[in-house]
Amino acid sequence: MVLKHDLHKIIPLSTPHSKALPNNNARRADGIAAWFSRNWMKSKFNKKYIRQSLLKHSYNNNSREILAYKRILIKKLFNENDPRKLHHKILHSKLLNFYSESRMYPFSSLKYHILLTCAIYYNLKYKIDFTKLYLYKNTDIDSCYQVIFSTNKITWSLQPSYSEKEGKISPIYPYFNLTWRRRLKSTIIGGDRTLDGMLATIKSWSAALATLEDYESLK
Repeated sequence: MVLKHDLHKIIPLSTPHSKALPNNNARRADGIAAWFSRNWMKSKFNKKYIRQSLLKHSYNNNSREILAYKRILIKKLFNENDPRKLHHKILHSKLLNFYSESRMYPFSSLKYHILLTCAIYYNLKYKIDFTKLYLYKNTDIDSCYQVIFSTNKITWSLQPSYSEKEGKISPIYPYFNLTWRRRLKSTIIGGDRTLDGMLATIKSWSAALATLEDYESLK
């Protein structure tokens, strides 16, 4: 299952990466999502997949006991075998945003890498490359797998550019800040110009989405 393809980064002896990506489209989606995520703020190699936040204090002070307990909770979350239910759990998991997608890109987010991989994979299955996708806000979706970010007020999804649905924000580019700067309507999230300006500097998609989640949690 694509949603479980990076579980091995947290839980040892989980489904191998290659087996969790069943076909070429899945592997291509993972590669594109990794490219979208690992393009900003490279750092020295870290032994742990612990995300660094732009808005919150460092998570590095967690004890072994706390980290072990979090792994238990993550394992329980991923025990769900219904893909739709698992996607919902990942989308709304605060705990999963604790982890980075890469040990050399500490500001990346494992949670949003998984959601991006899933959305890109869903579109690739219908022969829709990321170059033909738009970021949509609060728009009807064809599948839950298109959703990459969700709060009580905002739902973002990746959908075809040729769709006539309302809610288009911007065409998709590998750099999030380029997507953000080329919005069709220059809206400011929550009226916060500081956040708006910060998003305009973050190249990594997973880091940007993780920052949005951190912002919402600090309200």
